[in-house]
Parts: sequence; C-alpha cells; structure tokens
Amino acid sequence: MNIKLLLLLLLLHHTYRLDLLPLTNRECCKILQVSKKDVTTIFDKARLDQLITDTDKALVGYYLMALLILRHRRRPSVPKELTVKEWLQRKQVEDNDGQSFIAVYPGHDVIIMDEEEEQLFSIYFEKIRPTLEEAQSTTTQQFFLSLTGQKVKNPTKDLVRFHNKFNLPLVTWKMAMSAYERWADEMPKDTRSSTDNYVYYGKLKPQLFTPDLVEGMKKLMEMKENEGETSGNVAKRARTSSEDPSRENQSGDGESSSSEEREGPRPFLVPEADGHVL
Repeated sequence: MNIKLLLLLLLLHHTYRLDLLPLTNRECCKILQVSKKDVTTIFDKARLDQLITDTDKALVGYYLMALLILRHRRRPSVPKELTVKEWLQRKQVEDNDGQSFIAVYPGHDVIIMDEEEEQLFSIYFEKIRPTLEEAQSTTTQQFFLSLTGQKVKNPTKDLVRFHNKFNLPLVTWKMAMSAYERWADEMPKDTRSSTDNYVYYGKLKPQLFTPDLVEGMKKLMEMKENEGETSGNVAKRARTSSEDPSRENQSGDGESSSSEEREGPRPFLVPEADGHVL
C-alpha cells in the first residue's frame, strides 16, 4: 500500500476516534442555551394569551422534550408516552433540606423538576397544548401533541429538527448518556450511586427514599459546567417579563444574542439519529 495513503488512513482513523469522545455537558445542553431567547419569547406570549404560530408551538414542544432527554437523561420514549393523567398526578416532594420539587411518574420512570421547570411544563399544558387538540377527538391522552393534535411519534426526529433549527450538531440521548457516564466515573462511589439511582431509575426501579432520589437529580444538574442560563432561568424570565413586558428587551441573564452562544459546540462527527426504538 502507498505509504502516503496509509498515513492518511491512520490520520482519518485517529481524528474519527477523537471526534467520538464523549461530549461535555455544556455541549450536550447547548441547544437549550442557544434556543432560550426564542423559547422565552414564546412562553411570554402564551402567558399573555397572545397568538402563537404553529412553528412556535412546535418549538416549545421540542424544547421541553429536549430538556427531558438531554438534561434529565430520559429515554426518548419517556416524553413520547408521558400522559396527561401522569402530569396531573404529579406530587410535591422534598430534598434532605426540605426544599420542594415536583415528581412526575411516567410509566415506571420518574422525572423530578424544580419549580421553574414545572412552570414551563404548566404553561405548555395550560396555554399551548389546548390549541393543538382536535375538537372532534378526546382520545389523545399524551402530554405532548403534534401540530395535527396526535401523540408525538418520534421525539428523536424532533430532536434532530430542533438542532437543525439552530444550526447545531445533533446530540442524541445516547451521546448525552455517554457524557454522563464519563463525568460519573470521576465521582466518589457513594455520590455516583445516588446519581445513578435517578439516571437509571426507569431501568433499575429501585426502592428509594424520595429525598435521596431528589438528591440524585440535584447532583445530575451539577453537570451544568457553567453552561449559562438553564430552563429554570427561562421560566423565571418568562414570568418576570410577562408581569412587566417592558423588561423583555433589557440586557441581563436572559440575553442570549452574543456570537459565542450562536457558534455551537466544538466540531465533532455527527452519528445517525438515536437508534432507540420508539
């Protein structure tokens, strides 16, 4: 074999392996940060009962599903199968310090949200979802609906559309899990055990004290790596700007138009969409 060709093949192989290294959590959640300004504007409109386009309705749905898949590390099947009944039966729970959170139990899994995350889901459920329901149909019980009023068919493909909307490399659930596992390998054994109980709850179905499960979720959220505004800040800003619309264009924590935020993560090879069967 030509020596130059051999060297080229070795270089390509080395580059490919580097690009498949687990992402940082900042890169996994970049789509949540980059989209926050647009999403906040939509939530502001929804709270004020203003007209929202179909494109915007789809966008907030993508955002909330991405939050579950990428930030909470829930399989794409979780947002797909989440029902209205499960949302309405959510429970208030506390951590070991008595701080309140919300627990939603979709199927055999659990999602623990802080107050701000719950507010975003509530705005979607109370203000946006009813506009997607078909007047002649009362059979669709899924929490997330498509623009046709039917249950969402494939959250993985919606995740692809969401990243494409903001010109970002695709991050799948599997890639986000790989990033978590790399981070968790550096944790003390007892700390990782607590976080694993939350991340793998749907698979392990452990019998846990609720405060310990909440603590596991909180440790997972510590993976933010100073990634900027989180979904909680989005909810807070949506609430503030709806109370005082004149503040919407003021600079502050909600400002996200800098070129740095629009650049996206470092370049890496994008695999095909998550092969998880939905």
